[in-house]
Amino acid sequence: ESECSWSSKCDGTSPSCPAPLPKENKTRCNEGTQLCLNGECSGSICLEWNMTECFLTSQNGVNVDKRSLCELACQNGSDTTTCRSTSEFAERIGLPAGGISLRPGSPCDNFQGYCDVFLKCRAVDAEGPLARLKNMLFNKETLSTLTSWVT
Repeated sequence: ESECSWSSKCDGTSPSCPAPLPKENKTRCNEGTQLCLNGECSGSICLEWNMTECFLTSQNGVNVDKRSLCELACQNGSDTTTCRSTSEFAERIGLPAGGISLRPGSPCDNFQGYCDVFLKCRAVDAEGPLARLKNMLFNKETLSTLTSWVT
């Protein structure tokens, strides 16, 4: 048995076992942060309130709390003006105070960053340490020095 499917039993008369039956759609899973859909824990908890998941964003460089960008947010349909953190309506819908946090590694700020282990939204660094190392090792000056040393 898993969070989204019932256990199946093999009867021993057949070489294959029956597929497990899925639990009811919209059953909470993943520690109450998602919903089961067709036997898989893949639906947003926002579906439980007939809403869709959305991203809280740091619009136009306005100083926004990086912690709040790692809170799960829901909106009415496709109306982005209604995007609100689950912490804003947690008590009304029976969630713990503070709402639901995104998991470390989850995208945040409309895919401009990721949530770290401290649940703060960190900007994606296109010039991260590996890119800097590659640029340092394979720039013209380094290759020229290496070529002159070898020859």
